[in-house]
Amino acid sequence: MSTQISVLIPCLNCSSFLQASLRSVREQSLPPMEVLLVDDGSSDDSAQRAKELMDGASFPMHIIRQENRGLGAARNAGIQQVRGEWIALLDADDIWSADKLERMHEVLKGGDMDVVHHSMRAQGGGWNRRATSVQQMEDVLLRGHAPIPSASLIRTAVFQEVGGFSEDRAHHGAEDLHLWIRLLSRGKRFVSVDEFLGHYRSGGMSSRLDEHLGHVDRVLVDLHEEGLLAEQLFQSARERKHYEAARALHKEGQLDRAVHLYDRGQSGWKQMLLRSLALLGIRV
Repeated sequence: MSTQISVLIPCLNCSSFLQASLRSVREQSLPPMEVLLVDDGSSDDSAQRAKELMDGASFPMHIIRQENRGLGAARNAGIQQVRGEWIALLDADDIWSADKLERMHEVLKGGDMDVVHHSMRAQGGGWNRRATSVQQMEDVLLRGHAPIPSASLIRTAVFQEVGGFSEDRAHHGAEDLHLWIRLLSRGKRFVSVDEFLGHYRSGGMSSRLDEHLGHVDRVLVDLHEEGLLAEQLFQSARERKHYEAARALHKEGQLDRAVHLYDRGQSGWKQMLLRSLALLGIRV
C-alpha cells in the first residue's frame, strides 16, 4: 500500500547528505507514491549517488536535472511533474522518522486542509521546532510559527493555484516565507501536528546572516508592495526578524552583532534587558 503523496527533494551538491535523507524516505512504514529529486546544477555526483541509493525501492524515483536556477526554481521543476495529490517537501540534508508519512496519511483523512506540518528536532545544534497553530499572517511573521519546509505537506493543487515558489534570487533562503504568506492571503488552511517526525539540520548563525536578513527583508518589501502586508504588520515583521537574529547571535556569544540587531529590532522591556546583558558580556 502507498499514499497519494509525492516526495520532492531539491539538491545542489548534496551527495554527502543523501544516504541519510534517502534512507529515511526508503524506510517509511507507509511508502510514498514517488520521489522526485531535482538536481539544480550540482558539480558533484549527487544524481548518480541518489540513483544508487534508491535502486530497488518499492516506489519510483525520478531525477530531474537542470542548470543552477536556485531553490525556488528547483522545487517548481519538481512540482510540475508530480503525480500525487500531496507534495511532501524534504531538504536533502534533513531526515524523517520512519512513521512520518504513515502519520501524515492519517491526518490527511481528517478533513479539509491545504498545508499540514509537524514538529522537528534539530541536528547539529539549534532548537527543536514545535509545530504551532498557523491561522493568520501574524502567526508566521510575529510569533515564529512558520512551518519548516521538510516538515510540510502541501496540496498539489494549491501549488498550481499560486504558481509555486518564488524564483527571484533576491528571495533566496526565504522562499518558504514568501509562500506561506501568499497562501494565508488566499485563506488556505494550515493544520499543525505537534509530533516530532523528523530532524532538520541547523548549523547556527553563519557569517552570511546579513545576506539572509537582506533576502528576508526583500520578501517582506515585495509582499508589502503587492498589497499583501499592511503597513503596521510590515514594519512589525521587519523588527521581529532582527530581534530573532539578535537572540540567536546572543546565544552563540556574538555579542557585538547581537547588540546591533537588538537596536534594529522590536522595542520593549525584554529587548532592552537582553541588550543590556549583551553589553555586559552576559550570554543567555
